[in-house]
Amino acid sequence: MKVNSFGGNSRGDLWHLIDASWDAEHAGLTATLQHVIEKCAEWFDASGASLFLAQNEQTFQLAAKTGVDQHVPKDATFRLGEGIAGASAELGKPLLLKDPTEHRLLAGRKLSRRTEISSALVVPLTTPSSGCTGVLNLSRATTKEPFGTADLAAAEMAARHIALAIENARLFALSRKATEEARNLRDRLQDVIQCVGVAIIVVDRSVEVTEANASALKLLNAEAQDPVVEDLLVHIRHGLALAVDGEPLRERHYDASAERSWSIVCTPLQTGGAVAAIEEITTHERAQRELARIGRLAEIGQMAAAIAHEIRNPLTGIRSAAQLVRQDPDQVEEFAPMIEDEAQRLNELCDEFLDFARPLVLNRRQVDLRKVFAAATALNKPQFKKAGVELNLEIVRLQPMIFVDPAKLQQVVQNLLLNALQACRPGDAVTVGLAAIGKFGWDLVPTYLAAQMAGAFLGGILVWLTYLPHWAETENQGAKLGVFCTAPAIRKY
Repeated sequence: MKVNSFGGNSRGDLWHLIDASWDAEHAGLTATLQHVIEKCAEWFDASGASLFLAQNEQTFQLAAKTGVDQHVPKDATFRLGEGIAGASAELGKPLLLKDPTEHRLLAGRKLSRRTEISSALVVPLTTPSSGCTGVLNLSRATTKEPFGTADLAAAEMAARHIALAIENARLFALSRKATEEARNLRDRLQDVIQCVGVAIIVVDRSVEVTEANASALKLLNAEAQDPVVEDLLVHIRHGLALAVDGEPLRERHYDASAERSWSIVCTPLQTGGAVAAIEEITTHERAQRELARIGRLAEIGQMAAAIAHEIRNPLTGIRSAAQLVRQDPDQVEEFAPMIEDEAQRLNELCDEFLDFARPLVLNRRQVDLRKVFAAATALNKPQFKKAGVELNLEIVRLQPMIFVDPAKLQQVVQNLLLNALQACRPGDAVTVGLAAIGKFGWDLVPTYLAAQMAGAFLGGILVWLTYLPHWAETENQGAKLGVFCTAPAIRKY
């Protein structure tokens, strides 16, 4: 039988147990616990030994076993205060047992004696930080000398060291698990980075490359062969230098000679250094330009109907002037300039149609408002006459000069006259004039203005409702506004 003094070689074994680093190359916590239980059985010459660890504040589960305790189920558990081990954990005291029914600390508990053992040591494992972390059970068979008080004292001292050893082993296991998870996460991240089509370059504080994925290596290897890439890398190094100094960079690099574009994003790293992500966006930008071109062509098609309406007005004026000249050749001097002006306006409309993607540019100048209304009325008179509707123009003698584009304003007036004609029946009359000429009182002006605004508002609603099914098919705002033909010209004023 061994002397349980923990002297001599046993003391070396004890320190070997406390130093959990011995398990660095082993299976981890499980191997450490099995090592502990086997050493305890050896030290105390025990026939059997088992170790239970706390799973929570109330439950303890079997963690290791050896000797005759091998028959204990691997999923065995007990609760705090339950049985001999539960009582020891609850009391926080080691127990030396020969007949548990006679132990004073176990009085009143329903316990039975195991006939195959002569004595047992039940020792709680406690640490200052965690309290009771487990229970160590040691037993001797009847063929061996029972445990004594010296064994109990030695077991109590050993339990403190064993608790620390287990705590160390747990910390090592958690550290190893965290390290393994971090390594796996880094490996997965590396796999993802290697697979992406974006070049990733990592540099240290001195802007030296420390890591690069496959796309970045391909880019770096092409530097000596491609001047375009060489210029790109100059910009990348500049961006990384800024990022190392704490200034992030996001820019688009374009090479006009090769018509290629790259997106460069350089970001500082919290641990020092910087990372750059470089992606060639040439194909993407070309696709965007092609989509914009297709969208513009679609807009042109949708605007064609509205433009046709605008083209019809000058053509109608030219036809009407030509008819009047045919009826009365003496009026050639009067209508020839009108035909020429309308042809010019038609040409301008065609130019606007071809260049409508550019903002509408107005040729503003001082214009006599009377001449604009007179020209628009003269051009529309043949249509009014044919429809049996009288068209009158009443102009004030004073010269109302305004700063406008005369062609655009005449276009607006002609559209308004055509709208008025469409709303009339034979025998009706349309009068164009100003309140200043005194044909009706100023007190009626607010009423007329309110009626016109209400009519325009209701008309707009009707147009909107009429074309709603068509507008639901497109997000193109230009095509929708094109229905209101005078809107672009009016808005510029």
